[in-house]
Amino acid sequence: MSFSPLDSALLGPLFTTAEMAAVFSDRAKIRAMLACEAALARAQGKLGIVPQELAAAIEAVSPGAFDLAAIGQSTALAGVPVIPFLKALQSH
Repeated sequence: MSFSPLDSALLGPLFTTAEMAAVFSDRAKIRAMLACEAALARAQGKLGIVPQELAAAIEAVSPGAFDLAAIGQSTALAGVPVIPFLKALQSH
């Protein structure tokens, strides 16, 4: 069962293309979150707050390395995906 027409195999093609669905996919969100964390680490590294190597370490983590279902379950408890995402990132 789909939650909205956008993720429905029957109705989804009426509202979006495969390319647009990919733009808003969970993996794309994780990719953007990784890019944000890497940018933050680069800035903090320049200020000496974190090791300068941290940004490269974050950039080396693949969006495919994350268990989306586990992050989703933890998001239900945390209220936002950032907290479980960061915990998962730290484990990498």
